Amino acid sequence: NNIINDTFIHYKKNNFMYNRYVGESVSYINTSNYYINKYKEYDVYILGTISYMVKLNLDIPINKYDIINNGNMGYDGDFKYISDIDNKCKSNKCLFIVSGSDLNKNSQVNKNVLNYIDKNYYKILGGNIVNCYVNYFEIKK
Repeated sequence: NNIINDTFIHYKKNNFMYNRYVGESVSYINTSNYYINKYKEYDVYILGTISYMVKLNLDIPINKYDIINNGNMGYDGDFKYISDIDNKCKSNKCLFIVSGSDLNKNSQVNKNVLNYIDKNYYKILGGNIVNCYVNYFEIKK
């Protein structure tokens, strides 16, 4: 298991994140991990500046939705990403994990995609660190 100590997460030696400093990202990683485990049957989209860190921590494969920076998606790429997400989430349960700082600050992360998710999906957690959304709302204990 990983051991969490303030600003370090101590990983097993065979993990890419072994002895890496993660700073304030510990809360983001822990909260993301909690919601991913709570909504196991959902397709997970981790959108934001530290999505790779979360996915590496949880051994989740990296995909095109992780780094949705302006300029990385091609011409009108944000609209294509939104369309792809909507099409996939019409027939699947989806969980979106979005960095609170990416929603609130000027970052390179594409705001059209984040704002679309914020306005069109159910927010189950809102905060400065992490925001979580689902497309299929059910009460989870």
